[in-house]
Amino acid sequence: MSGYAIGTDNSNSSNSVHSVSSSQMEMLKKELARTGVMADEVKARYHIDNLEDMPDDIYKRAMAALSRTESAGVA
Repeated sequence: MSGYAIGTDNSNSSNSVHSVSSSQMEMLKKELARTGVMADEVKARYHIDNLEDMPDDIYKRAMAALSRTESAGVA
């Protein structure tokens, strides 16, 4: 595991029905690459099947957590 900066989120309820935009998805993928966090870790943590279907509120929480995560390769 990569030291992802957020605990398990067991809440699967979401008030937001909007999925992430293509630019948000690009930013998420850049953060995943920077941190070394695997997409499967994010999907498991937030109980989603596809990153592309991630509701906006979960996207914001995931990005906040990733921003607190050190870059891969930093000890």
